[in-house]
Amino acid sequence: MSDPSNFETQRHPTVEETIVNNVSTLYRRKKHFLGDLRRLMGTLGYVFIAMAYLRDFSLVLFILRCTLQFLLSEPFPNVGPEFGSTFNIKEGQARFLMRSVLIFNGICLFVHLIFPLPVSPLPSGHYYYGSSSMQFIGESAPCTPWGILAYDVATFFLQLVYHALMCGTDDSEVLSVSIPENSSDEFGSVSSEAVSDGYNGNVTVITIDVLANVKSCFKAPTLPEIAEPVALRLGNRDTLPSLLV
Repeated sequence: MSDPSNFETQRHPTVEETIVNNVSTLYRRKKHFLGDLRRLMGTLGYVFIAMAYLRDFSLVLFILRCTLQFLLSEPFPNVGPEFGSTFNIKEGQARFLMRSVLIFNGICLFVHLIFPLPVSPLPSGHYYYGSSSMQFIGESAPCTPWGILAYDVATFFLQLVYHALMCGTDDSEVLSVSIPENSSDEFGSVSSEAVSDGYNGNVTVITIDVLANVKSCFKAPTLPEIAEPVALRLGNRDTLPSLLV
């Protein structure tokens, strides 16, 4: 049986300590949510690529799409400072992946729209089957390329969103959580800013702007700042003639 005196002497967290604990909990929840969202979009991409292949005819397009999806899952290599600015490396890699997404999906749309190949296991059929495919029970046989075109558009959109999540999202900005300075007034009531810690539902975790991400990938590249003049790297211009002799 517990001693009642322990309950009287038990220390409860203050309002400030509660706010700090809630902020740390919100940070962890945001981090887990962002990771789960990225894994979900990556998995959905593979699912739609596989479903498109079941109605496709080209193994090459399937391999290209899977390779691109894998590159989007690990967009930035682990490079050291000897390779230059990490920001410029990430910017160039994001631009390369965006161009790859547009080109590869454009090729798939072009092939399926211009060169549909009606193939059927039956000699008299005109169905739209792939080289290695399956048909589920109750599913109608595809007779036109519009089904595969719908999967092409859906895969293209998913890869654009996945690119925005992996390359166009700043984790530090998404996971940033601010602690209000004035959390309570003289009467001890907590302000509205203090309770915006994830427990009242008034929290925006992330906003994905696909169009803005595409535009940012095609804007003029940011040149790194030169830390030293060119004359110091090549030598003084007065000494250059002597070096060329």
